[in-house]
Amino acid sequence: MLNSIKRSNLSIKNSNFDSLDKPIAIDIWSIYHMFFGFFTYIILHIYFKLTVFKSFIISNILHLLYEFIDFYFSYIKVYKGIRPISSKEQDFLKIGFHANNSYINSIFDQLSNCFGFLIAYIMCK
Repeated sequence: MLNSIKRSNLSIKNSNFDSLDKPIAIDIWSIYHMFFGFFTYIILHIYFKLTVFKSFIISNILHLLYEFIDFYFSYIKVYKGIRPISSKEQDFLKIGFHANNSYINSIFDQLSNCFGFLIAYIMCK
């Protein structure tokens, strides 16, 4: 796990994307997970007037459901032949959703969601 943290960066090179073979804790997609936490704070707490605690719990449950989908397609689903992986050359809609995410990246994505929620909490006080 320590090696996956050392390799973490926010570069968009193909060699820096997370995969089961070469896990990366924090990648370019971690920013999107932070935005999810940020916007769920705004939507749930400011717009729907839920308490901060309830907003935090709902935000994490929604994000965790997304990470469970990644986990299913990465670790549980059995592929016949080679696992299809989307790339710039392949159309995502044609091959469908086929995650290739490590569990380490999923954990840090969940933490990124919490961090985005915290940023929104601090900024919107």
